[in-house]
Amino acid sequence: MSRRPPRSRSGESTMGRPPASRRAASHRAGARSSSHVSRGHYVADTLRMRRKTLALGYIALCALALAAALMSPAASIRRVRLSGIDGLPPAEREATIRAAAIRPGTNWLRAPVSTVGGRIRALPWVGSADVHRTLPFGLGIDVQARKPVVVAEAGGAMWELDSTGTPIRAADAASQQSLPHIVLPAGRVVRPGAPIGDEAVARCIHALLFDQPQLPVRIAKIDVDLAGDICLNMSDGLPILFGQPDDFDVKLALVKKLYKRQPDIAKRLASVNLSTPAWPAAVPIGASSAGKPGGEGAASVQGAPGSQQPAATSRQAGAGGRTPGSETAPDGGASAHAGSADTDVSSRHRAARSNNEDRDDTDRHRATRSENDDDDDAAGHASTTDSEH
Repeated sequence: MSRRPPRSRSGESTMGRPPASRRAASHRAGARSSSHVSRGHYVADTLRMRRKTLALGYIALCALALAAALMSPAASIRRVRLSGIDGLPPAEREATIRAAAIRPGTNWLRAPVSTVGGRIRALPWVGSADVHRTLPFGLGIDVQARKPVVVAEAGGAMWELDSTGTPIRAADAASQQSLPHIVLPAGRVVRPGAPIGDEAVARCIHALLFDQPQLPVRIAKIDVDLAGDICLNMSDGLPILFGQPDDFDVKLALVKKLYKRQPDIAKRLASVNLSTPAWPAAVPIGASSAGKPGGEGAASVQGAPGSQQPAATSRQAGAGGRTPGSETAPDGGASAHAGSADTDVSSRHRAARSNNEDRDDTDRHRATRSENDDDDDAAGHASTTDSEH
């Protein structure tokens, strides 16, 4: 006989339900787990708050320490080391020291490093300056002074120039005697510390520094006119016109070749024109006294490319011969500019080209007249022969 499932007082079946004891145990376990979870959240929140509090405390402590370091007299600059000014003149050395001065009591961390460096670099004789902090509580300043390599003549004044073409100071007697000279055109404004920024001047300085040791004869002076034309005045008294600074290396190679083949070329030529390297030309000494530079006395330079071509097609040398009105270099070299100081190389080039055209016309006229004379002679001879017959 089958057994019916037990029912509750309400008539519902209790089949499949756990006993009351088991349900009570599960309820107690759930309560314990929820209490453990809430306790873990509490601990995590507490630790998080503690970390935030410690972090804020550390930040406040660091801020206080930094403020104390920035404001404390104990962190002020105690010494300043300045190097690289031993070779400067006394006045420039004193001016550099004044530019590097720091107000007493200046904090080491708040030292105006960039300001001090800018003041020192603004001096014309200073090429570069490095300002940095040193320990303990010191300041180091390393100065690189400009070194003069040439003397620039402009408007009656002489200036020392460094390798970048920047005027340093007025040239003294020792610099004028020991350094090569570059003559700038009249009216050129020269300011100490401001680079000249001229391509012709830059090429001249490069030639004096790096190319001159390879030349057989030393360069005594270089002239640069308003048009940017260059003229080398050699120490043996021979002026060499370079014209524009383009093909500068090619022209220097021609100079080396000329002196290698003819070391005493200055004894026979008054000037050499290499403004067009493919058509070099020269003026003999005898022709320079006639007062017609680049005219009838002009000749092509032997031993140079294009010398077999007629010299009349090249740009002849200007009034650069050793004439009574020419300038004289400090060591005896003759300048290529004769007469007035305002005469530039470009005007001489135009005069030379005009002379060449006149000479070509004269040559063609002579050749035509010679041909006409030959024709007349031939006609006369033919008429005489006919009459005899």
